[in-house]
Amino acid sequence: MARKRQELRPNRDTGNYERLLGWKRNGEDSKPRQHKFYLGKERIAATIANERLEKLWAIVEKEAGDGPALWDWLTLEIGKAIAKGRTEFEVIRLSHMPPHNYVGEVQQIARRFPILACVPADPDYFAQGVEILARFSADSMVGARATIQREAENLKLLNAPLPASGDTLHAALDEYSKHIRRTVLTPPVEGEDQTTRPYGHTQIKSNGRFKERHQDRQLASINLGAIQDMIDVWRNRPIVKGKTKPIAHKVAVEHIKQLVNFFKWLHKCDGYEWRKPDDFADLTTVVPRNTRESAALASTLQVTTYDLEEIILLYRYATIAGLERGKLQLFVWARSVSTSSIHKPRKFDSSQLLRTHSLCVFAKRLGYTVNGFYGRKL
Repeated sequence: MARKRQELRPNRDTGNYERLLGWKRNGEDSKPRQHKFYLGKERIAATIANERLEKLWAIVEKEAGDGPALWDWLTLEIGKAIAKGRTEFEVIRLSHMPPHNYVGEVQQIARRFPILACVPADPDYFAQGVEILARFSADSMVGARATIQREAENLKLLNAPLPASGDTLHAALDEYSKHIRRTVLTPPVEGEDQTTRPYGHTQIKSNGRFKERHQDRQLASINLGAIQDMIDVWRNRPIVKGKTKPIAHKVAVEHIKQLVNFFKWLHKCDGYEWRKPDDFADLTTVVPRNTRESAALASTLQVTTYDLEEIILLYRYATIAGLERGKLQLFVWARSVSTSSIHKPRKFDSSQLLRTHSLCVFAKRLGYTVNGFYGRKL
C-alpha cells in the first residue's frame, strides 16, 4: 500500500525542518524507535534531502525483505550525510583491510546506494588497491582472448568510483562562462570590435544562479540521478530571490535549457574527463504549468493579419481615393510593411476602400479622428 508523504514543516522553536523516517534499535533487546533527521532551515534544500532520504529508506526496506527494516550503522551514516545536503559519502577503511579489499568495499557500497556518490575517505590507499588489482588483471590477460576481454571490462569498472581529478561543478561553470564570452559574439562589422551578445550575458547570469542554487561538488560524482535532481530544482520553480512568488514558467524552461547545454558542453570539452551518462537523453525536463497559466494560454486571441500583397493593394486604392498615405492610419506599425504581416481587426473590399475619403470626412463631422477609423466601428 502506498504511504502518504509526510508534509515538511519547520520546527516552531528552531526553524529547522525535521523528518521522522525509518526505525532503529539502540541495543539488541531495545524497542525499535524512529530516527529524526535534521534537514536545515532552507525549504528547497530540505525538500530535496527529504526525497533522497525516502529513496534510501526504500532501499533498506527492499534489502530487508520480509524481515523488519532497520537502520544500521552504515545506512544511518549515509542518511545523516544526505540530511546535511551532501552529495558524496566517504567510505572509511578499517585498519586491517588490505588496499585491494578497500577498493571492493567502496564499489560494493556504491552499487548498493546509487542515490549518491560513494568515494574513498583515503584516496591514496584506494589508489594503491586499484594499482594492485590492475596489475593482477594485466597478468591475467596473458591467457585466451575471452579472458583478456573480461579483465579489460574489470579494469573499466575499477575506474568508476575513483575521483580522477579535482574538477568541481562551480569551477566548470566558470569555465563555461568564459567559453560563452569567447564564442557568443556579435556579428563582425568593419572597424568595430566584436563583443558578447546580450543572449550570451543572459547565459552567464544563468550560470551564476546555478552556483547559488546547486552545491559545489566533484564532477566525478555527478551521475544521471544528480543531474535529474538539479533539473528538478528548476522544474519545481523555486522562489524568486527576495520575493514570495515562484519564478515564471518561461524562466524555469530557459534555466533547464541552459543547464542541459552546460552538460553537453562539458561532455565535449577536452579539458574535462566527465562524460554524459548513457540515458542523458531520457532526463525529465518538462516544466508543468499551474491552473492559471494553462487557462491563460488556452484563451490567447488568434488575430488575423494582412500579408504584404494586401498592404500594397490598400496603398494603391488609398491613392485612388485621393488620400495622403500618411493619413491612412490602418496600420499598427509602419515597419510591418517590410515584413510578412500586420494586425487587422477589419477587412475591406475595393468598393469600401474607394469610399474611404467620404467615410473619413463623415467621421470627422461626428467627432472622430482619422485614426479612429481603424479602431472604431463607423
